[in-house]
Amino acid sequence: MDKYLLPQPIDRTTYDGTFRFQSPKLIYEGKDERVLAAARRLLDAFSGGDTAGTLKIAHENLSCEAYTLCINADGVDIRADCAAGAFYALQTLTQLLMQGKDLSFLEIHDRPQFVHRGLYHDVTRGRIPTLKTLMELADTCALYKINSIQLYVEHSFDFKEYRQINQGQQPLTAQEIRAFDRYCRERFIELIPSLSCFGHLYNLLQSDQYRHLCELENYLPTHHLWRERMAHHTIDASNPESFSLITSLLDQYLPLFETRFFNICCDETFDLCKGRNAGKDSGALYLSFVTKLIDYLESKGKTVMLWGDIVLKHMDLLPKFPKHAILLNWDYAARPSFEKIQCFERAGCRQIVCPGVSGWSRLSENMPVSENNIRKMAAYGKLCGAYGLLNTNWGDYGHLSDPETVMFGILLGAAEAWNPGAVAPDNFDRAVETLYYQNDDGRLIRAMRLMSTNQIFKESFRCYCAFTAGEPFCLDNREHMSAWQNDCETAAALIQAVLAGGSCRQESVQALLYAAQGYTLLAGGLLLADSGKTDAAWAPAFQRWRDAYAARWKQKNKADELPIVLEFFDTFARAVQNDP
Repeated sequence: MDKYLLPQPIDRTTYDGTFRFQSPKLIYEGKDERVLAAARRLLDAFSGGDTAGTLKIAHENLSCEAYTLCINADGVDIRADCAAGAFYALQTLTQLLMQGKDLSFLEIHDRPQFVHRGLYHDVTRGRIPTLKTLMELADTCALYKINSIQLYVEHSFDFKEYRQINQGQQPLTAQEIRAFDRYCRERFIELIPSLSCFGHLYNLLQSDQYRHLCELENYLPTHHLWRERMAHHTIDASNPESFSLITSLLDQYLPLFETRFFNICCDETFDLCKGRNAGKDSGALYLSFVTKLIDYLESKGKTVMLWGDIVLKHMDLLPKFPKHAILLNWDYAARPSFEKIQCFERAGCRQIVCPGVSGWSRLSENMPVSENNIRKMAAYGKLCGAYGLLNTNWGDYGHLSDPETVMFGILLGAAEAWNPGAVAPDNFDRAVETLYYQNDDGRLIRAMRLMSTNQIFKESFRCYCAFTAGEPFCLDNREHMSAWQNDCETAAALIQAVLAGGSCRQESVQALLYAAQGYTLLAGGLLLADSGKTDAAWAPAFQRWRDAYAARWKQKNKADELPIVLEFFDTFARAVQNDP
């Protein structure tokens, strides 16, 4: 049987015969050190035994990322239109070798369908990864042919304006960003800066120094921190000081990146013209402020990206909107709107379609939502001539989900961005489990699907709000929650069996186990709270899980806002035990 490949190549033909990859002689007919370094990494990882055959690599200097990969009795021959194409051919070869050194004779002709194939990763709402963790993420993106990464930043970079506000926290530093930018570029990935420049400025606009620039005058937070982060913190677009403040942030961030792109975000400006600018035309004020930001960045040679949700609400402004800007058209529903994508196509706007992995507000990915969403958004983008696909991994409510638990959606985004609709769901499931989790019997995918439901967020967050407000609480559907608890117990048992086998990618599978165990305990806690009963075993089991979760977090991320996440868990545990 043919070995799995993600993304699925455009054309693959297999012939009789095999080539045993041992220690082939490397022949590189090119001048890009990044390709040579990738070839050497591959040989270091998979060489062993007598020298046999060759690994030949040659490429032109064109813009197309197409490549041809041939395997025959003489070895491996790679021909590409550009250095990036040669690099992607090496990633295809890497995936084949991950499944065994006996390579079937074959010929692959491949090229991407979208120019821009990105991953958008939230590093603001809870998790701020270490540099090592970011580099591991880049390695994964490169292996599956993702060519851009954006890190969502509000206060999580060491801006001078935030130093008094963020005392005691551990933001990303200029040194870390520069190092990550270099690491990405060596793997043909553009690291694109993404900075909140209009809405979503909670930490800044709640500070004593900048509170006067908040659109809502004298606003006092009314919700838990995670909810506040996503609402009511839009900057006063009519105040010249606001523009000066944002351009100061831009000037500090711009020099750290080599890319020509910059994402100014400018989404969800919920409060615009509902406070200091009440009575003004919100569309006109939005356009004015955004246009000034775009002009400022274009004067520095940058191509601007921004989220398109506000523009969609003011379609009459499109004729006046800066033509060179790229609109990021997001929709995270299981049934996304084709009309939203068509709107920008009809207006002649450059757009990137943006699906999501649906891992926010949860411990793991909601697969029924993410797979439908990503596949449909890729198809819509292809039909409407989108410039690319940017797959999002948001961190709403503390970024509870470990990135290892949303890899299904991340890899599906990679596959669909390269070759939309090419891989059938069953084949994709097996490919993810085999290639990424390094397990080939289907148990992990089954476990991940058992865990996938919207119910836990709906119930647990409502439970949390009720408990902290001292309000009564009851479940809408005890039978549903009990059945889901059983499903998560089954999922945990399946994952533990895979871990016990020892042949899987242990660290990644362990993260799945924490999610399954956490869901089981959360569901059990909700059932106990609803019934008013007690269970002496629940509290110590929950504490052990909570401590293991925290230890895993600290291994991969800066501690930073972990205490706030743990406060959520601890409040929940006290409420379950009726311990104020």
